[in-house]
Amino acid sequence: MKSFIKKIIIFSLPIALSVAGAEYIVRQIPNDYSYKNEYLYSNSKNIEVLVLGSSHSFFGINPSYFSQNAFNASHVSQSLSYDLFIFNKYKNKLSNLKTLILPISYFTLFSQLENGIEDWRVKNYSIYY
Repeated sequence: MKSFIKKIIIFSLPIALSVAGAEYIVRQIPNDYSYKNEYLYSNSKNIEVLVLGSSHSFFGINPSYFSQNAFNASHVSQSLSYDLFIFNKYKNKLSNLKTLILPISYFTLFSQLENGIEDWRVKNYSIYY
């Protein structure tokens, strides 16, 4: 029985290492969540206007049109709880923040990302933020 378990471990170890390596490599691929987290971490002290919210602000507010240094940290289907999470994570570093834009709509008031059809996006917040 001990030799069987030993053979199973020897057989499983390369597979487990391959899966772990592939997962690590896939998580290094740049995406919108990792970009925004890195930008907020590096440049939060320069941001004067921070845009949070769901797809309404993600697609509807372009920070390049602001005269002040602005950054759009919204994501598709982002609920208010994640807006608060992002703001609380960086609020001590946002020393020059003058304006916080948080569009509110019917969708944002009565929906949670975890309960919707796009609940698969929740993992992005825990992985990249």
